[in-house]
Amino acid sequence: MLLGIFAHSDDADIWCGGTLLRYAEVGSVAVFIDHCDMQRVNEARCAAEVLKYRLVVQEISRASVVEMILELRPSVIFTHHFDDVHPDHRRVSAIVTAAAIETKIQIGLPRQIFACDSYASRLRSATIEPTMLISIDNWVEGKIAAISMHESQPVEHFVDMSLRQTAFWGLRVGCKHAEAFVELPLLGRISNSAIF
Repeated sequence: MLLGIFAHSDDADIWCGGTLLRYAEVGSVAVFIDHCDMQRVNEARCAAEVLKYRLVVQEISRASVVEMILELRPSVIFTHHFDDVHPDHRRVSAIVTAAAIETKIQIGLPRQIFACDSYASRLRSATIEPTMLISIDNWVEGKIAAISMHESQPVEHFVDMSLRQTAFWGLRVGCKHAEAFVELPLLGRISNSAIF
């Protein structure tokens, strides 16, 4: 089980949509997003259908994330980087990390937690230095279709940015498109194992 926990309704699709779709072919995927208006929820539901994940919309708090992890028992969590340029992303990252530490102690899960890419692969103090790049050549069209479901957002901008970033990361691993992730320490440890 892979669980994505994100601040905004389009974050999962923009930052790791190809990987979510790829993972959905071999396992189950759920995405947990913070409350938002009904138009954005409906857009997120359409994107979830494209990328084949279960969508959960509720307030993101430490308690709600702990509850979600205990219920779904994910081995892998995707979220935002703790030094992301967007303040909402940093807030969610801090909540997810704290909750994951708590559940790791309680039930031994998640096994791994990864931060996704960010705007122009920038953090507040550096650029993203991925520890894992995942080829999404066969899934990039699904990613773009999911991003396009978010009609209330600047779709052209996000599609263009996503294609540029995935092409850049793809060059690093010898494919056309890849998504970048940084494994975050969980109780001081990095697992260094592949998710596929």
